Amino acid sequence: MGMSSYEQLSERILAKLDVGNWDEAFEELKTLESNGNADAIAVLAQFYLHGIGVAKDTELAVELFEKAIDMGCGQAAWELGKQYYN
Repeated sequence: MGMSSYEQLSERILAKLDVGNWDEAFEELKTLESNGNADAIAVLAQFYLHGIGVAKDTELAVELFEKAIDMGCGQAAWELGKQYYN
């Protein structure tokens, strides 16, 4: 089975982060977010959850996960559930 669109986007963003293209990765996510991409919103939530290139903001991360969930991103539900479990 192939990777989900969330996994594909995550891989692409992580590849940018691995070579130090933080701004490019963040801007891609922000552009996709503004176009209503639920996967991008969920990946962006990870940035805020872990403070990746931005100030750590758990409250905003949860809001973004919930937004992505409302838009149908199953991976966002999984990621948010992990936070409540931990």
